[in-house]
Amino acid sequence: VPETLDSIGDNALYNTSLEKIFIPRNVVYVGDRSLSIPALKEAIFAPAVAPVGYNAFVYADNVTIYVPDYEGYSKNSSLAYFASKMKPMVTAETSEFEKEKDESIAPKFSCNIPGYKLVNIDLSTLDSSVGNHHANLEASFEGERNFTTSIGFDYQVKEIDTGVDNVSVSPSVLIRGGKG
Repeated sequence: VPETLDSIGDNALYNTSLEKIFIPRNVVYVGDRSLSIPALKEAIFAPAVAPVGYNAFVYADNVTIYVPDYEGYSKNSSLAYFASKMKPMVTAETSEFEKEKDESIAPKFSCNIPGYKLVNIDLSTLDSSVGNHHANLEASFEGERNFTTSIGFDYQVKEIDTGVDNVSVSPSVLIRGGKG
């Protein structure tokens, strides 16, 4: 699929023999049955927001769909039916962080797409304040096709409770008694 394409029409690739497909970042519409390809094994979606369309993968029973924001894609009404076939492009080592005051967080990510490598992920938009957060992180991949997309990341930051209040301690004075 060319990078300049912004939509895939109804039945566009219906019943073709494609085994892999890459959907470019600027695609905003995937038509009805457009990706209904029984031979399809892998679909990589680069758009940060799930393209609007219905029944795109009907009859593509063995497909794994790699998406940049699993939560966003799986809750999209037109693609929710295919959520069980979806996997996030990346997985974070953890989504819960404990930190001391003024400490930043630095999650580690790994790529889930076979044959691809996560070469860069921009963590500059992460909020290190205590609470629940969602961030869109620009991620670059190398593989059969090099691409960049915005990865959705939900995470929680907690402050470490050291169990010690701010207590000031003054030096103690040792007095020894003796015979004089």
